[in-house]
Amino acid sequence: MLYLARLLHSLDGSLLRNRVVETIDGCVNNIYPFEGEAQSMILVDEMCLEKKISHLDKGGRLYAYSLNSQGEPVLLK
Repeated sequence: MLYLARLLHSLDGSLLRNRVVETIDGCVNNIYPFEGEAQSMILVDEMCLEKKISHLDKGGRLYAYSLNSQGEPVLLK
């Protein structure tokens, strides 16, 4: 799935603007600057990245979250 994040909070705490975030099965696959609208791209006002490490995946996986209308984090799949 492709998301256009107007504001993206990166892992190092920096704030990036207008970034495309590609996810596959809930995990972030790629992040790149927005150059043009793509089919099925979803606009997200604000997005946060989180890294989760498990015993099966020593490097960890990166996940993208947005907030719903109640202010609760929602995993972007």
